[in-house]
Amino acid sequence: MKSDAQLLRDYASHGDEAAFREIVARHADLVYSAALRQVESPDLAGDVAQSVFVDLARKAKSVGDRLSTDASLTGWLYRSTRYTALNHLRDTRRRVTHERLAMEQLIANSEVAPDWEQIRPALDEVMSALDDDDREALLLRYFKNQDFRAVGLALGISDDAAQKRVSRAVERLRELFAERGVTVGVGGLVIVIAANAVEAAPVGLAATISTAALAGTTVTTATILTHAAMNWITLKSAAAITIAAVAAGTGTYLWQQNQISTLRNENSGLAAQRDSLTKERDDALAAAAKNTASDDLSAEKEELLRLRGEVGALRRQTNELSSLRQQNHQLQDALAQAAQSAPDADKLAAEKAAFIETMGNAKQMALGIIMYSADHQNHFPNDIMDTTNYFNNPDLMEKFKNQFEMVVQGSMENVSNAAETIAVRGRAPVQVEGKWVKVYAFVDGHAIVKQQPPEGFDAWEQAHMMPPPASQ
Repeated sequence: MKSDAQLLRDYASHGDEAAFREIVARHADLVYSAALRQVESPDLAGDVAQSVFVDLARKAKSVGDRLSTDASLTGWLYRSTRYTALNHLRDTRRRVTHERLAMEQLIANSEVAPDWEQIRPALDEVMSALDDDDREALLLRYFKNQDFRAVGLALGISDDAAQKRVSRAVERLRELFAERGVTVGVGGLVIVIAANAVEAAPVGLAATISTAALAGTTVTTATILTHAAMNWITLKSAAAITIAAVAAGTGTYLWQQNQISTLRNENSGLAAQRDSLTKERDDALAAAAKNTASDDLSAEKEELLRLRGEVGALRRQTNELSSLRQQNHQLQDALAQAAQSAPDADKLAAEKAAFIETMGNAKQMALGIIMYSADHQNHFPNDIMDTTNYFNNPDLMEKFKNQFEMVVQGSMENVSNAAETIAVRGRAPVQVEGKWVKVYAFVDGHAIVKQQPPEGFDAWEQAHMMPPPASQ
């Protein structure tokens, strides 16, 4: 029976797939069990095992050349499983706390979230236009507030696939809103949906519904308001929402202009209603004066009292109308100031995309350094170009080298805290919205965007770098 090294060389030299299948059969149980102990999920353990053997097939020639004729692959596979499992765990645990948190902190004030009243009327219409899979992913993530792992389990896919599906669905949702004349950014859209899409049901409603459903009956709850009172409440709500939007800075300029127009139309309608009721009052008073001696005097008096009550209500509405007009003037002034200070959305979007790409490049370089050390007795490379074989597209290394420089040196064994030790750093800081920032990737594989600290970048880097190895 051939050794692992001989089988691997047969596959690398002659493309003998039967030889590689024999290697997988020999060691699949070991790799899967080691992965399962670390990721604690059968599905993830299967993904880790597959990644390990895919990596072995890709490196078959280089690994086979380093092995003696009778060598076993057990040690290499176990070590590769460890690093692959760590990468999967880091992707899950640090996705929110590092990459997304860093980017959201950097652009926290750059994207104005839309007001709920802007997207609420069309939300269910555009949701129904989505594919079933996309709609289900959005409902689980932002309507039920589940994390990507829970979304993936519910949909029968991995965490990464769930995140990609949710991102695709949000982008499609934004496009559907744009088709309906509602312009909104992706970040602002998910913020306002997560905050407002689901409201707590009235206390006791669930018990009432359950009782009615089990009994085969339908319970209907309704609140009846007069037409005049409903108009007054609608007007008050529109004014309160509009002023609150300006104060909080969550509405967009276009929506605010539309609200002003709506409010003006409602004010005009209220004024017309007031004039009509006033005329009715005057006509009734005149009729009552002519018929004081008739048999219907009592009915006329009742009508007169009713009209006087309506006149009192109209006076209160007139005062409210005056207040709303004053609020309109204040709103117009606030809109003019907001329009002058509105951010350049295209520029911010470009900066955000550039930083996401830069962070991804830094993370790839860090992972290349980690995999190199795994294959070289935990020693880091002397030059970043030594990690070229660990990238699917080696041509990118020249681009990465122009963006970053490797600062870690020596051995992985000398790293006391991989999450706090810089592996690569951006060659120079850049200025974003008046602030200097710089990209770093760490020995554990995660990447961040760091705003210039009070002590400066150099002092902060010194506190997060390995000391130079002792001279031989």
